[in-house]
Amino acid sequence: MMRRADIQGLRAFAVLSVILYHVGMPGLSGGFVGVDVFFVISGFLITRNLYDRSDLSVLQYLMEFWGARAKRLLPNGLLALLFALAAAILLLPYYRARDVSGDIASAAAFYANVHFAQAAVDYFRHDDPQSPVLHFWSLSVEEQFYFLLPFAMLLTRLARRQRLLAINALLIATIIFSFAWAQRALHVSQPSAYFLLQDRMWQLAVGGLLGVNFGTVQRLPAGMRSTLPVLGVSLIAIAVVTYGSVDYPGVWALAPTIGASLVLMADDAGPIQRLLGCRLASWIGDRSYSLYLWHFPLLAIAAERFDGAIGPRLFALAVGLCLALAAYQLVERPIHRSSIGFRAPLRCLAAGVAGVAAVFAIGLGVGAAPPPLEVRVRTEAIEAAAHDFGRNYPDDCHLTFEQIDQPPCEYGDLSASKTVVLFGDSHAAQWFNPLVAAAVRTGWKVKAWTKTSCPAADVDIWYPPSKATYTQCQIWRSKILAAMIKDPPSAIIIGDYSRYFGWIEDRRTGAVLDDDQAATDYKDGLDRTVSKLAASGAKIFVIRDNPMMTPKYLDCLAYENDCATPQRQALAGMDADPSVFPAQARVIDFSEEICPDANCPATKDGKIIYQDNLHLAASYTATFEPEFENILKSLKLSQPLP
Repeated sequence: MMRRADIQGLRAFAVLSVILYHVGMPGLSGGFVGVDVFFVISGFLITRNLYDRSDLSVLQYLMEFWGARAKRLLPNGLLALLFALAAAILLLPYYRARDVSGDIASAAAFYANVHFAQAAVDYFRHDDPQSPVLHFWSLSVEEQFYFLLPFAMLLTRLARRQRLLAINALLIATIIFSFAWAQRALHVSQPSAYFLLQDRMWQLAVGGLLGVNFGTVQRLPAGMRSTLPVLGVSLIAIAVVTYGSVDYPGVWALAPTIGASLVLMADDAGPIQRLLGCRLASWIGDRSYSLYLWHFPLLAIAAERFDGAIGPRLFALAVGLCLALAAYQLVERPIHRSSIGFRAPLRCLAAGVAGVAAVFAIGLGVGAAPPPLEVRVRTEAIEAAAHDFGRNYPDDCHLTFEQIDQPPCEYGDLSASKTVVLFGDSHAAQWFNPLVAAAVRTGWKVKAWTKTSCPAADVDIWYPPSKATYTQCQIWRSKILAAMIKDPPSAIIIGDYSRYFGWIEDRRTGAVLDDDQAATDYKDGLDRTVSKLAASGAKIFVIRDNPMMTPKYLDCLAYENDCATPQRQALAGMDADPSVFPAQARVIDFSEEICPDANCPATKDGKIIYQDNLHLAASYTATFEPEFENILKSLKLSQPLP
């Protein structure tokens, strides 16, 4: 297929949407859909290319395709990864550079999408700074598709004269299966739906279906082919401007996918094609791959180093764009246009594999290398604190994002007649150690029933890390409440994260509530939960949420011992006002012990007391065993709450 300037213009539209979204440009909350447009374009061009090369032998078919992909994508991509690693080592604290090195290795080996999907469902990482190579997830999706597609196309040769019919059947089946799978994944594991190949493959297949049938498309009436792109660009633009807090990808991904397809169906002489094919749009489109690779690493690092300040981020973006243009001119374009690989694609592919292996090894090597002597002790302490969990975590009693079925998870004195349930999200789970220790000493049985990012308060949660409604939370909470009402425990201790601002949905409209409305909705939801449980006869306790550190506290700990957060900032949350606590519950407040003065410390007696900026370390919460023991000892089941 001959080169089309309008496709380069569409690439320009897509990459600019993504870049402006990453900068945080107001009014472009859906700029991330530019990636969907790239998927359709890639499927369109690559599938058509493979279809047209059916005259080659199997080995030559595979070697030429993969060799061409390696030559086209790897030099600039691997260079960008090495730069991101070097920038992380030079500009970020050592513990963060080690994290980034693992991201680099995953991106080099084309499984960044799997790597980041796993990270996205981990509550203890949702508030982490963004990886400088997070954007490589989409490139991993495409590379995985490029690996599988040639084999699928080779199978269709068996159909001989009906090969086009077989290809169409294969692509249509892929679209149906992948889209249906993505809808299921959206309600089971949204990060999977967003990042993984099986959930995004339908968009590449849509482009492929259009590519192999482009000859038929060209026979459509000229007026239709000049009008459809107007609708296509409009669909993409609407998504870029209006998408924000939506369950994505899901059915919402249809708009940019269909929009890109309609543009690709265009008549070369149409008005949209003339606009997209203009010299500036084509110039940007030619460099779109390089711009996509290089715009983000320094932008992410600047956001981390300077708390998201717009000035440093814009400067970082400008430097990144300059590097992108230089990399295109000096690396990508010369290698892409050279004769390297035309006569010896196997050598080109071998060189690409060697480059991938080298960058992968460098990434793993940096991550595995011992820290410099001067930061080794601090780095090891930070890493130890980050993995300082109670037994409820390795026992799988604290449920992950997807899980809805709660195991019994009984601890303490299992023969006891008195049972206390620990109920809530991870901010309840962190109190597992002292509660179980106290239960053993006082003759109580403990049931540890907690779930990631799922508060005990009866509210609907929108999960920002996944951009989806957290339906698993509502299902799990309903099950737990029903179980406790059916078989009431003697006491229930509730613990919730107190900063679900931007996380709570309006049940009538599905809109994400602003801070004041979210706080009110949380209070009402906690009242509803406590009222239901109190009616069963159980005594209810609510733990005031722990003081929290700023996200930058680890940067301080990497270099200093005296790291703290102002008390007012550390305690700011939905429970800052005592009126949030239901009258039917007794409040447990450890704030003064954790934060004894105007500044809340991150360490005590030389030891880090936080896992991350939101959670206390299990070894530290264990020191509160006497307080929980006093609570259980003093609990008189025959007396009403004061």
